[in-house]
Amino acid sequence: MPPRTYDELTVKQFRAFADAVGEEVPLYSRLCLSIIADKDLLDLAGGAQPGQPPPNMIFAAVHYLLRSGVDHPLAAWYQGVAGSPPLETDPYPLFRDFCLSHRDVIAGLIRNRRTQTNEVARCLALVPALAVIANRDDRPVSLVEIGASAGLLLTFDRYRYAYESRTWGRADSPVVLTTELRGHDPPLPASVPNVATRLGIDLYPVDITNEDDVRWLDALVWPGHEER
Repeated sequence: MPPRTYDELTVKQFRAFADAVGEEVPLYSRLCLSIIADKDLLDLAGGAQPGQPPPNMIFAAVHYLLRSGVDHPLAAWYQGVAGSPPLETDPYPLFRDFCLSHRDVIAGLIRNRRTQTNEVARCLALVPALAVIANRDDRPVSLVEIGASAGLLLTFDRYRYAYESRTWGRADSPVVLTTELRGHDPPLPASVPNVATRLGIDLYPVDITNEDDVRWLDALVWPGHEER
């Protein structure tokens, strides 16, 4: 038998993940609580690179294969794959069967991939901050993002924003980001800032023209959060 790759920290990470997502991602929360007692799946997830969270990696690897067209009854619990609401029965037996049936492929994804989620909605928080800069100094903006993934935040000026009744950005943008305001209205630029340069720095940049890279980004999105 090969040595186990997981340790007590891996167990704690799955328990913490379950606590963190709770009812927001019920599928992953339920799976985590079963994985912490399953040495085979702990071993599989524990093969993640240093600094990469085992829960995110095993869940993304499974999601990636399902989105790639691997046929398995487990797909019924992923609305973005099945196109229907998830089932109400216990998903763990099928999840475990899927992982063990595709152990080598999943292990390879966990070992070689990274969590590089690109959350475009973060731009909703960036725009008011950039507004303060733009309103104070009428000069072009130079953007630098460390850990840029696919660089989607670097194109903040190409999206449409709705801060409840207040809108900003390009009216013709196919990407519309909305948020709920609490407290005072945020400052918004009078116009779209002139971006002089855009620089993304990433050890393993994601190519949005590569279908496989895009599928991995989609796989990192949690079930039930398909709008992201």
